Amino acid sequence: QTPEGGKNMSSADTFLEAFLDDISNLPFEIRRNLELLRELDRLYQVSSDKLQAAENAYIERAQRTILDFPLPIHEEDEAVVVPTTEELRAFIHNPEELEKIETYRRDTQQLIEEKKAVANQTYNIIQCALDKLDTDLAEYENLLRGTGEFLKAPVIKNERTVKQNLAAVPPNIRLLAKPNELCAMRVNPAQLGTDAEWILGKVISYNPETGLFVVSDEDPDSIEKKKFTLPESQIKTVGYGLEKVSKGDTVFAVYPETTSFYQATVSQPPRKISGSVAAVPSNLFIYVQFKDDSDEFGITHEKMVMLNHVTKINSN
Repeated sequence: QTPEGGKNMSSADTFLEAFLDDISNLPFEIRRNLELLRELDRLYQVSSDKLQAAENAYIERAQRTILDFPLPIHEEDEAVVVPTTEELRAFIHNPEELEKIETYRRDTQQLIEEKKAVANQTYNIIQCALDKLDTDLAEYENLLRGTGEFLKAPVIKNERTVKQNLAAVPPNIRLLAKPNELCAMRVNPAQLGTDAEWILGKVISYNPETGLFVVSDEDPDSIEKKKFTLPESQIKTVGYGLEKVSKGDTVFAVYPETTSFYQATVSQPPRKISGSVAAVPSNLFIYVQFKDDSDEFGITHEKMVMLNHVTKINSN
């Protein structure tokens, strides 16, 4: 896929690289804005203090001036003439001080507006990055659904469920098999004339909309391979997440010279095939002892199985 911007989004690495490239300047921009907000806070406090001081000084001077206001006396009855509000206001009026107060008010208000603008800009920067991440995740999810690698998140009800889910899934396991990969598939034993519920298959295709796999039987003796359409619950990956199984672990493995999975106990951990480079399931093998596979003397012999013929299946 090539989303807007022309960046190739065909792999997890490319998605991550594209996102990191998009947000590479984000920490700098946010830090710059936060430092600017801190400086605006400081300037606002200085301006606010000046405004408060100027207003207090004006009020104190006005109070002193009013006390010194000459009160005229009426000549006929010698009564004091009380001045009007307009007269008192005109008496204490000081244009220079009022202009200074108004200047401090404008400066303080301007700092408030600048601070709001920087805060909104910071919010928009972060929101744009989150929107971009949501878009990329949606595109990557569609890509994973198309390749059969998408893992549905379990429904988490409480902390205990979280711990159980984390403990149940190995850290490097992939729960959905990809097209052209081997898998373990659960079929009706009567369909293949076997007593095993799980057999070896290969994924032909996966429909992310319906969650259905089309898989083929990997029986080498079958002239025409049978195809099955199965839900995700009847498909398991093989090999993935089992690179670190230990002696005594219970697994399901393909019995030699068959395509059927049977319960077994690991007797020797995975080893790499001589001469192979990558430690992938197809290059690893383990030794297991199959359940109910003892000979006439009651001895259960070890059998070598390729790791991509091994899976873990819940007992239920």
